[in-house]
Amino acid sequence: MEVIKKKSAGCFVIKKQKEEYFVLLQKKNWQNGTIGWVPPKGSIELNESEKTAAKRETREETGLQSISIIKKIKENRYSFKENNKTYDKTVVWFLATTTTMNLGDKNLTRQEKKTQKEVEWIKVDNALDLLVFEDEKRILEEVKQLIYDGKIPDIK
Repeated sequence: MEVIKKKSAGCFVIKKQKEEYFVLLQKKNWQNGTIGWVPPKGSIELNESEKTAAKRETREETGLQSISIIKKIKENRYSFKENNKTYDKTVVWFLATTTTMNLGDKNLTRQEKKTQKEVEWIKVDNALDLLVFEDEKRILEEVKQLIYDGKIPDIK
């Protein structure tokens, strides 16, 4: 069976509001029936950097226009099957912040319109219980630890 390699990029966007930290997540409904919360991410386009793709996908999927990348935090790799094809996927994750919690108009593809249900700022502690994928929970747990250890002072 053919294995198709895919690469995506996304952001864990963190915002501090009145001494609490929030993360920007979207609730999705996949074709296999899974429903859950995930950070924004998507495919890297031809000749696009990982960082640019992460910001573009976050803008398109959430409507958030003001995105400041702080640093690359993780690269995940996993495989999945869809439509009788096997995919080997790599996702590059960035930690980002913003100056606003206001979400503008989204620019979703037809497929994204079918799967995306909501976009919300969720308290980091609550988000850990809502994230559907274990690898993303581990990343957010690492981000939370960095924030509370004072190792990421750039969070606005």
